[in-house]
Order: sequence, then structure tokens, then C-alpha cells
Amino acid sequence: MKDKKLTLLISFMVVFLCAIVGIYSISGNKGVDLYSDAYIEKYFDRDKVMEINIEIDDSDLKDMNENAIKEEFKVAKVTVDGDAYGNVGIRTKGNSSLTSVANSDSDRYSYKINFDKYNTSQSMEGLTQLNLNNCYSDPSYMREFITYSICEDMGLATPEFAYAKVSINGEYHGLYLAVEGLKESYLENNFGDVTGDLYKSDEGASLQYNGDDSESYSNLIVESDKKTADWSKVTKLLKSLDTGEDIEKYLDVDSVLKNIAINTALLNLDSYQGNFAHNYYLYEQDGVFSMLPWDFNMSFGGFGGTGKSGDGQSIYIDEPTTSNLEDRPLISALLKNETYKTKYHEYLEEIVTKYLGSDYLENMTTKVHDLIVSYVKEDPTAFYTYEEFEKNITSSIESSNDDKGGNKGFGNQEFNNKDSNDENNENKSDEKEVNAELTLSETKNNADSQAVDNNEDKNNTNNKDSTNNNESDDKSKENLESPMGKGGKSIPGVLEVAESMSKTIKAQLSGESSSTKETSDSENSSDNKDMKEADEGMNGMPEPPEGMDGNTPPGMGNMDKGDTNNKQNGNMKMDRNQGSPKEAGNFGGKGGGSMSKTTACSKLVLGGTSMLVMSVMLVCISKINRRKFIKSK
Repeated sequence: MKDKKLTLLISFMVVFLCAIVGIYSISGNKGVDLYSDAYIEKYFDRDKVMEINIEIDDSDLKDMNENAIKEEFKVAKVTVDGDAYGNVGIRTKGNSSLTSVANSDSDRYSYKINFDKYNTSQSMEGLTQLNLNNCYSDPSYMREFITYSICEDMGLATPEFAYAKVSINGEYHGLYLAVEGLKESYLENNFGDVTGDLYKSDEGASLQYNGDDSESYSNLIVESDKKTADWSKVTKLLKSLDTGEDIEKYLDVDSVLKNIAINTALLNLDSYQGNFAHNYYLYEQDGVFSMLPWDFNMSFGGFGGTGKSGDGQSIYIDEPTTSNLEDRPLISALLKNETYKTKYHEYLEEIVTKYLGSDYLENMTTKVHDLIVSYVKEDPTAFYTYEEFEKNITSSIESSNDDKGGNKGFGNQEFNNKDSNDENNENKSDEKEVNAELTLSETKNNADSQAVDNNEDKNNTNNKDSTNNNESDDKSKENLESPMGKGGKSIPGVLEVAESMSKTIKAQLSGESSSTKETSDSENSSDNKDMKEADEGMNGMPEPPEGMDGNTPPGMGNMDKGDTNNKQNGNMKMDRNQGSPKEAGNFGGKGGGSMSKTTACSKLVLGGTSMLVMSVMLVCISKINRRKFIKSK
């Protein structure tokens, strides 16, 4: 009787083991959900300013500040809203801000905090990486916050973000924007698993097809598990963009159209659409790539080149690039398709109607102002004065070319729509300051000619991304002589840009004005002569802020958004609308640097369970054999 029971138990265990194997196979190795998203509700309340204190050894802090460009991790203790996390890794991070601050008297760096750097089991309530952005080149402190808010409202896979009062060793260091790192927690919240491949764009990641060899794409960096990344999926995407065939088979078209529309409408040139062709991520899931929003501190005209051209246009919505449109196949391929182009126009109209042309931004800036004003007043490392903060919300501020540190000197391109400055700008055409009258459309005129001149200057990248696309970009970098203060005359106001872009986009969508450079050229041939002359002084693009080196910041949920009209009133709440993460359940971010950690953990759990079942089976079998042996004796 006992033998029968043991036999029945063994049979049950065999069935159970087979079930585990079957479930594991069907799931496609997607892994067991081991994450917590508690950090979202606990820390990322956008109606509040979180408080972060970084405790770091004085010698480590000094070394980090003096060698900021190296971006080396230091050990620190980080306390977030009273919760202490010891033995974490912290380092400087950034792009233009890192170079500029390092070459100035300021120590207001952006920081990257890895909670699992030295303790792989540690996280901040599920979050393993936190970025602290220093609001570089943004006197309003609002550009990135507002742009991320719009991205989330429009359904893009937006990282969590909130303002943070950052202190170092107990002393207030500055008001920062805390942004979730694009790690496992982010991917779980937005895509439901972390088994896809994540790619980060470096300078010149134009996505032009240049063969199937991954060595030809040095500026598209694998951020997930490099050993398991399937590069053939990338080349399939690039081929489809090159031929215009089967694009939807390899690309989440909607995510790209929304990103293009947002960058265009909010004049974000420090992006894929600018000369540096960076500041975006691609996430591949089941062979389909999504474009992820990233780095918006220079939106609303903060990067430069936002003045009006000879025909009165500040941007052409159907040619929204600083280089030749064909050099940005992710845009050109989609806009050649009338269906995609129509959808893109619909997104532009949505942005104008809901955000730029409504009271949304006025209400948002008022709400944000009231939230952060006391912190800005006391900010000891601010790049700009408090008066400039107040003014830049609505209008342009003048930058100082003489100040090499402190509160000024990070000025960018002038948002100039005053005809009175035309003559002065002509006199400066031989200087290395950027003429504010030059725009996106003007940079296209000499992109091809510059490509020939600059090809010899490229390092051994051996790919189309690093030659055809970046050739014109190098010219802009030659203009950078000193770390601060030479970026341009003024920085446009957030609401000023919104009003101007609202009018411009409406006019182009209605056909009242041209939406392409080519059409405008034929209609304004007399203006082109002046534009070409001015072009010679700008080297192919609006000059970026001083110190721009073109390096993409290392490593930085799509919730059900609800009706954005709820936010367009005086009592609007800046926090995310309540909803469930997209097809994700309760996920968060817990784990280390590799995107394969969830898969590894799932294998460990399932493997352990299987081993346990097999061990019990072996014990039972041994007992049966032992009984048989005893009976036989």
C-alpha cells in the first residue's frame, strides 16, 4: 500500500515537473516578476520636492569634482525622504553640462546613483538607478519637467521624474530633477518584461543602413546583455527604413511619430533631429523597436537655432531636422508614407491644441513655479540668478559673455523675432557666435558641402553614422572656444516659444505657410541669398552651448494617462493620472546592471524548484528500492 502511495506521489511530481518546463517554454524565457514598483508612489510625487542627502567622504568628493570628466563611481550613503541606503555608487554624468561645469568654477554636476553598484541585492524600493539632472541651460528649471509631462500624457514610455532638493554632506547643493534610470524597473513598468535588447544612441546615431556588421554602428550602444543581444534585428530595422518596406514589422511607428512631433513642436534640437543625432533610446521587444524619450533640458528652444529665417519660419514641420532630411531615415522614411505623415500631423495638432495653444502651459508653469520657487531662491549653485528664473518662464533672458562661472554664462541661442537685430547679426557673421536668425532650414543648405570637408576629421568609426551624418556636426564643435558664456545672446522664454510654435505649426498645417524647406526656397529665392551668406558664419548648424562635446549621457511607466483636460485648470495636479502600467501588473525595478537579471533569476527559481522536485523523487524511489531489497531478504 505504501509503495502505491509513493508511486502516486512520484507520478504527481513528474507531472508537476513537466508543467514547470512547459510554462517556462511558453513564456519565452520572459522570467518571473521579481520586481517592486513601490518607489513610484513613495518617492515620485510630482506635487512635492523629494529630499536627497548624499553622504560621501571628503576626499572622494574632491576627487569626483576635480576629475568629473572620468565619471568614476564613488561609494556614498544616500538618504531619500528619510530612508537611508548605504554602500551605493555615485558618479558625475552628463553631456554638454559635464564639460561646461568641469571647465568652470561651478561644481553643480549632474549625478548618477546606482543603488546596486556594490550590493547587487539593494534597490530604492525597487529602483536600482536614479539620475539627478542639474537643469543645465535652463533658467526656468522647467523645460525637462514639462516635456516629460507631455510625453507621458501622450502615452510614451516615460521614465518617472520629480524635483529633488539635493544636499551633499548635509549642505544644500541645489534643486535638481530626479529621473528614473532606464533599467529593469522602467522596462517592466512600460513593456511588461526585460528580455528585449536596449540600445543607447551616442553622437551620430542617425540609423542609416551601412551593412549587416555591428562594427559599422559604433554609435548605437547595447545597454542590455551584450552576449545575448541579437544585432540582426537592428539591421532588419535599418534595412526596412532604407527601403521603406515592412516598416511596421520592425518599428513601433506610433512611438516614433510622437517623439518626432514632440521634439518638433517643443523645439528640442538636442535630439535625433539635431546635428548630434543622439539623446534617444531604442528598445526591442519581439523584433519590434520602440523609441524612448530622453533628455529634454534644452527643449523649448534651449539648444539654439530657434530664430526665424528669411521667410519668417522658425521650423518646417515636414523637414524638422538640422541636417539633410535623408540623413535621418527614422524621420524621412516615415514622412514619405502619407498615412504616417497624416498621423504625425495629427500629433502636432494635438500638441498645439492641448498644450501650446491652450492654458495648459500657463497653468503648468504657475503650478511648478509655486512648487519650486523657494528652493530656487536659496539654490547656492544655480547657473542663473533668481530674477532670470522668474523672467525666463515667459520671455527671453540675456546671457553674459564675460561671466566664467557662478550664475551665468550658460546662455544659448537667441530666440529672436525682432527685425531690429538683423543688421547686428550680419556684422557678426565672421565671428564664431551663432546668428540667431539662422534656423533649422538654413543649416540644411550647407550640410552636404560640409560633409566633404569634415569626412577626414572622423576617427575610425567606419560607418555611415560616423561619416555622412556627423561630418556637418563636427563643424559646430569647432566654434567652442571657452567653457562658458559664448553660446549666444539669450535663452527664449518657455511660454514665448510655446506661443510662437503654436502659430507656426497652425500656419503650416493649414497650408498658409510652407511646411518644407524646398517649397520655401522656390517661393523665397531672394531671401536664400542672404541666408547662404549668413550660413558661412555658422558652419552648418546653430551653435550649441559652450563645452558641448556631443557625448550622450550614460544610462537614463507608460501609465494609462486619462483625460489631459483634467490638468488644464487652475487646480490641476502635476502628478501622473492614476492607472495601471501598460500590460505589466505590479512591476518595479530591482536588480543590477544587466537586463538579463530577471531571466537569470527566473531560471534560478525554476531550476531550484525542479531540483527540489527531483530530489524528493529520488528519495522516494530509494525508499521503494530499499523496501523491495528488505522484502527480498
